[in-house]
Amino acid sequence: MKTILAFGDSLTWGSCPFNAGRHPREDRWPTAMAAGLPEVEVISEGLRGRTTAYFRAGVAEYRGDLHLPTLLHTHAPLDLVMIMLGTNDVYSGIPTHNIWWGLRRLVEIVRHHPFGHPDHTVPQLMLIAPPTFSAGQTLGVDDALVEEGRKIGPLVSELAQEMDVPFFDAATVAHAEAGDGLHLEAHVSRALGEALQAPVRKLLDL
Repeated sequence: MKTILAFGDSLTWGSCPFNAGRHPREDRWPTAMAAGLPEVEVISEGLRGRTTAYFRAGVAEYRGDLHLPTLLHTHAPLDLVMIMLGTNDVYSGIPTHNIWWGLRRLVEIVRHHPFGHPDHTVPQLMLIAPPTFSAGQTLGVDDALVEEGRKIGPLVSELAQEMDVPFFDAATVAHAEAGDGLHLEAHVSRALGEALQAPVRKLLDL
């Protein structure tokens, strides 16, 4: 059986855009993806507020680059690490060129992690550009923030090409249209997971 680590933020955790709650398990994109991949174990590691590699004040440590090595060691051996981050960087005012460097650091962490076991080889990677935002919602998402969010897709695509990493643009199937303007409705989150089944199946030769 293959093992996948889905590494992300509240979009991976399954935040509901209408309240502070969480989608039912079957509506979170990692679970929806796993439903079509019965020969795969999908480990969902979504943390609300997580950034790529930058400090964000709050109740937890949100820097993805500080969490990732521990998770790679915890869940080894892994066949694929899927990274979908950048939303909280944009929301926190991190410049897009810094987000590029944050994502690059995460790729390098996966590729150079000392797994310490001869059977624990370096997993494959997939970079996922997060969904786009909607303005005028409850979390203060304005037109400028929406525009910054739209820059992430091309940025992640460019990085993926440069580092020879498979890429998926979540904005092709998912957009935060209702509620708070940042998080996905249940059916949209589920659709994202279903859309990822085919590229993952191809990548892992399933």
